[in-house]
Amino acid sequence: MNPGHHVVGCTAAVVAGLVVAVGVSPAGASAARPVKGARYADTDFAAWAYLRVSRSGRWLNPRRSEISMSGAECGGPDLRVGSRRRPVRIRRSGRFRFVKRRGAFVFRLRGRFASRNRADVKFRYRREPRRAGGRRHCDDTGRWRLSPRRIYRIPFRNCGTHKAHTVLRTATGRVFWQAQWDDNDGWMTIAYACLFSANKRVRLHQDEDDDSDLSLFRLAGPYVAYAWHPCAEGCQGEDVEVKDLRDGRVARHAGYGAGGHDGAVSDLELKPNASVGVIALGDPYAPRLVPEVWAYDTLGARPLDRGNISRSSLELNGSTLSWLKDGFPHSAALR
Repeated sequence: MNPGHHVVGCTAAVVAGLVVAVGVSPAGASAARPVKGARYADTDFAAWAYLRVSRSGRWLNPRRSEISMSGAECGGPDLRVGSRRRPVRIRRSGRFRFVKRRGAFVFRLRGRFASRNRADVKFRYRREPRRAGGRRHCDDTGRWRLSPRRIYRIPFRNCGTHKAHTVLRTATGRVFWQAQWDDNDGWMTIAYACLFSANKRVRLHQDEDDDSDLSLFRLAGPYVAYAWHPCAEGCQGEDVEVKDLRDGRVARHAGYGAGGHDGAVSDLELKPNASVGVIALGDPYAPRLVPEVWAYDTLGARPLDRGNISRSSLELNGSTLSWLKDGFPHSAALR
């Protein structure tokens, strides 16, 4: 690997100008006061929680606070948390609770603000009392637990100090993750990159999978390169994309579905002129994966080697791209 690569970490936390505190506090941890007027949200795509704190910080705003279970198997209700006459009080400890009856069903919610930036909520919607003869299907939507996180915007001012989770940092620039709330899709993780000299944030792609759609970030010259799945879940291959961090344009798009390598990318090297070399794992539908080395440079897309290639052995020294095959070094020029 190029010694200039310095991977600092790779977990999603905080996005597109939005920063959030993540994690679940241990049971019994002390609660906290929320931010006055702030909005908190979370979803597991079957249930949603929106909490809006009043301007005084003493209540949940009943017009903006809602629990939705419409995605649950039995189609639970959408409920406002509290009402104008009886808003839900936030205690000094940061805890709150709400109970609402709808016919034979009762909705019960308990919550607390674990920090200024996150709340923990538990809720349940079920028939009370239970029917004679035992529980029947849809008498209970089950127990739900969500951790609504605070949504707030932090302007991008400085590439080096912008508050976000750094994935890669070199002498010339930085790649970082941020989380962004979308009212239709919930929390999304998005990768950005920037040059210290240009001090401009460039959006790369949205990560749509728990195991990450984006990987192998590289910075060289004014460019960033990375591998990514062109579709969410179930993709059998990965593309390689190179973006110019001075203006955000795509300088190179190569690989799966673009007249190049097959399969997932296991290693990647970037040259300061936007040329890239990759090791890919080959046709995912073949009986046996056969790794390949490809170059995408000024000569176009071209295969360099295939066979028993070490999957993470790619190195770039100037214009010489090298790798290990059958334990022995091989090389070619990257134009």
